Amino acid sequence: MDNVESKNNLETIIDESSNLSLNQIRRLLNKMSSSEIAHALESSPPKQRNLLFSLLKTEEEGDVLFELGEEIQQDLISSISNEELAEAVKELELDEIVDILQNLPEERMKKILSGMSQIDRKRIEVGLTFPENTAGGLLNTDVISVRPENSIEVVTTYLRGQKKLPENTDKIFVVNNENEYLGELTISNIITSNPSMIVREIMETT
Repeated sequence: MDNVESKNNLETIIDESSNLSLNQIRRLLNKMSSSEIAHALESSPPKQRNLLFSLLKTEEEGDVLFELGEEIQQDLISSISNEELAEAVKELELDEIVDILQNLPEERMKKILSGMSQIDRKRIEVGLTFPENTAGGLLNTDVISVRPENSIEVVTTYLRGQKKLPENTDKIFVVNNENEYLGELTISNIITSNPSMIVREIMETT
């Protein structure tokens, strides 16, 4: 789509959506990027904004929510169910999910996280402990993980072989062969444990 057509679609959505049928609006939305849709939502009055958002496919909602400013983002999130929100964000990058979830009430956030895989839930929970705008750097880096059958000596050698550890690393994840979360291993435990010990002997489980 060229820039002229894109601009025309955006202007039509903002200025004329009240005169269009729902199908016409859907067709326009389908031609727009998530950032363009977000701009249209932010430029529309609340009633029109809610209508436009309701016409999006669930799989499109996450990308659009990420592009929105916090106030409008949270206002729209309050209008959808936990199940719909979880479905909307599931394909986003982890730092994008953190950006959306970090402003939710704690109880609602827990319900959203409960529907995710253990490894994703743990990674997001770690990201949520950092100040706003710092989680992205952590979550965009591959999370360091080890197997439960590894010895502490092997883990130490592995860590020393890394060119750089993710910033603020104080623990690593223990996962099985299917990359499913089993527990955590703190850096302090690695340093103070006998090298011959096995990860499963000292890892923390929740």
